[in-house]
Amino acid sequence: MPKRIRLCKKKAEEILKGAGITNPPVDVKGIAESLFLEVVESDTGEFGGRALLGDGQIHVNSSDSPAGQRFSIGHEIGHLVLHADNFVFSAHEDPESELYAEDPDKELELEANYFSSVLLVPPKWLRKDVDAGMLPPELAERYLVSKDVIFIALEQNRLLHQIGRR
Repeated sequence: MPKRIRLCKKKAEEILKGAGITNPPVDVKGIAESLFLEVVESDTGEFGGRALLGDGQIHVNSSDSPAGQRFSIGHEIGHLVLHADNFVFSAHEDPESELYAEDPDKELELEANYFSSVLLVPPKWLRKDVDAGMLPPELAERYLVSKDVIFIALEQNRLLHQIGRR
């Protein structure tokens, strides 16, 4: 878990509120566009996505599932809103470049992952859906994310034990 959990949640809530999004699924491409970012499908190799924020682009892996692409877009938006200086480790940058910075503990990557999770599956919405008796496959379909993302969100929000109880 990243250290700045509250900040991730706050920024995700601000973005959702500003976009007028009040229920799932979150239009993450629309959010990217509202931040003046173009989402481009391309062959990103082994990476799910990468942002060329100076060029105003988020590249997502064209071979990833739609759910995987959505998570990657959320992740890159997380870098933009959480790491505004844009100095993020990237295997795509030359270590001599001014855009290169080390992230030895992967803290920035963990934050961007957590941000994407709370942007796509806001804890308040998830809690309401779990209380209504929804199961992980239904939740994944409702939020348009992978089952892995749903299970992680359930665990992070201490809701996993409630699944199936009604």
